[in-house]
Amino acid sequence: MADIAAPFKLDGRTREGKAHKAADARRREIAEGLLADLRRVPSMRDQVWASNTAALVFLAEQAEARGEDSAELRRQVNQAFKPSARPAPAEPLKPTEDFAAEMLRLATPVST
Repeated sequence: MADIAAPFKLDGRTREGKAHKAADARRREIAEGLLADLRRVPSMRDQVWASNTAALVFLAEQAEARGEDSAELRRQVNQAFKPSARPAPAEPLKPTEDFAAEMLRLATPVST
């Protein structure tokens, strides 16, 4: 009896595992596309925004594939693309000369 049940359970886990891997790959693909559009090194905030937006897009795609209404999910996706929701561009770093001068100034003892 155990020999008959074991392949069934293994097959079920494998099918489920493949579905999860495919879903994860699709979400990752969407998130990487969003981060590539930033044209800069993504911050942690950018990565969280892209991950959350990718999850919403993926859920909307799945709902549409099942023939369900995805209007609310699509509304949330559109909201994530509003300027107020998108991560702001990172401020440019100071030139290294300014940084070196500031470090030298901070390292110099103050005479009283």
